[in-house]
Amino acid sequence: MVEEGVLASDEVALLDRVVLTPAEIPHPVDLLTVEQAATHADVPLSTVDSAVSCAAEFRCLVLEQSIRTLSTSPGPRVWAALQKTVDANGSELHLGPIVAARAQELADDPALPLFLTGFGRLDDPGIRLAVNDVLCQLVAELWPFIRTAYAAFAEPCPLVPTADSEFAGLLYLLSDALRRLVFPAKDPDEEDRVSAVVASLMRQAMDAELKPSGAVLFPDVDDMHPRKVRGVAADAVAAGVELQRTGAILPATTLSVVEAARRCDISVSSFYRRFGSRSEFERRLFLRSEHVLVEVFGIDHHRQILDDLKQEVATRQSDTSPADGMAYFVHTVFQRVSSHVAAGRPGTEALPWLNSPVLAPVIRHSFRNLFEERGAFLDKVLEYTRHRSGIAVEGADLAAILGTVAMILEGLIRNSPQPAASAAALGPQLSSFINHVFVPVDT
Repeated sequence: MVEEGVLASDEVALLDRVVLTPAEIPHPVDLLTVEQAATHADVPLSTVDSAVSCAAEFRCLVLEQSIRTLSTSPGPRVWAALQKTVDANGSELHLGPIVAARAQELADDPALPLFLTGFGRLDDPGIRLAVNDVLCQLVAELWPFIRTAYAAFAEPCPLVPTADSEFAGLLYLLSDALRRLVFPAKDPDEEDRVSAVVASLMRQAMDAELKPSGAVLFPDVDDMHPRKVRGVAADAVAAGVELQRTGAILPATTLSVVEAARRCDISVSSFYRRFGSRSEFERRLFLRSEHVLVEVFGIDHHRQILDDLKQEVATRQSDTSPADGMAYFVHTVFQRVSSHVAAGRPGTEALPWLNSPVLAPVIRHSFRNLFEERGAFLDKVLEYTRHRSGIAVEGADLAAILGTVAMILEGLIRNSPQPAASAAALGPQLSSFINHVFVPVDT
């Protein structure tokens, strides 16, 4: 047996041939069985089986209820942050402490990664209803705190947020919560400093008070009959939710032994001699796969962008604006966002496993590797386009802000009944965000 976290060099070579992708790790709810839940709830399996039509329906019920367990009510952190904001002696309102406090509460909630996976299953009516109920409540229950903070500084704030400001608030709040979940800072002060940046972007978007976009940013969800079960079946669903929230489902891959052996370029008999079992192979594979469990653009895409930017810089005339290179970069980013809205973002498959004691450390390490790599990429982009960071953060922190905003943005656009129209309507707001983040060096 190989020690945890230690792999022999020959095994590393074999495992690296596998090239595990996030899509080959099922959602934990898809690995949950009715029998597991019934056993955990200590109820008869036969009774549960008679109350639900099939295992697929049971799993949908479990994920739907898992999404609804995300706490939408601000807790003690937010109350304390509101008091701190109201008592501030400064003349300018800063929403940073409130956003930071609420984002941390969400990041600490085991339901957050399960809620975020709902954006990939919006074709299911029950899950779509659950996602939108949670979105509505997140805004409705935080808005009085925002309104109170504005009132303390004698600044106008509508009683009810517009759809556009609601979208902006959710975008920045959820992205900051996701950033804290996958890329936690070692220093709390540094964590809150980055949240202050996110809060300033959020307030800028909310205070813009542009004319309503007219786009339908949120679906008019029919509050049809949320799927309900009672009695023993409800106990089993609650047990399934608990197993999801506590990370009790063991991770597995969709690889068969034959496929795993083929990728390792060894025979099936050699596979068993080397690894003993499929589960032991997967355990070692997870230890080795942290550098590919989360992916967004990919190295090849980075290189292509940098090569194109270098070419643009090399041929640039003296009267050419630095904005030309940045415009190309932004165009490629928006192209990739559009493709992710349509096809799903690679890497989000890893999110529900952030509750797993086995995979959570590996996934966070993978995100850290990703953002550090992306940070070096952004430094090159800034250099080639003659820009600088306009939000006083650099490297991995800047990449984490941009990456998590993009992830949440894609989910919210996918949730819209008019994704293309919503993406187009959000153009001015996104352009303002980009212009705030990337500033020409000669200004």
